[in-house]
Amino acid sequence: MNIFRKSFPLLVAVTFVFLGIFGAMQQSSRSSANDPQVALAEDAANYIDNGAPLQSFSQDSKTEVSQSLSPFIIIYDIKGNQIMSTALLNGKDFNVPKGVLESVKNRESRVTWQPSPDVRIAAVIVETEKSPNGATYVLAGRSLREVEARIHHIGLELLSGWVVTIFLTLTSVWLAWRRSSEPFTS
Repeated sequence: MNIFRKSFPLLVAVTFVFLGIFGAMQQSSRSSANDPQVALAEDAANYIDNGAPLQSFSQDSKTEVSQSLSPFIIIYDIKGNQIMSTALLNGKDFNVPKGVLESVKNRESRVTWQPSPDVRIAAVIVETEKSPNGATYVLAGRSLREVEARIHHIGLELLSGWVVTIFLTLTSVWLAWRRSSEPFTS
């Protein structure tokens, strides 16, 4: 009897269970990475809609996104030109591609943005309603470095659990086969 052939359906089922768990954990971790940016972008857009001057957003200390996990804000006009930013990438201002701003639907868009090979950002873009100072879009973002490290760690833990489960499954099937093939003695 071929143990692998007999246990193949069970091994496939175990594999899909672990893949499903990983997929759910990855999606949960990644979607929750947007939570601070949603609050920051919505609050900033409401603040702007209520007539707050753009100078009220502190640009004195900018966030270096290649090194920091702190959230940042970038404000754009209707043409996609940057009006104000609290972020730097490698010491320079940077912009989201203009097509991203044009894709904002129902006043909000959530994107993963990779402005450089070693930096990935979770960004939320909110469209203002009636800004008197020309601001049309508020982008709030932050680095995904820790979220992606956490997802990687979860993946390694699940991989270890999968290996142990596969081993125990094969061992159980082998022991059951062995017991069933032994002659009955009284």
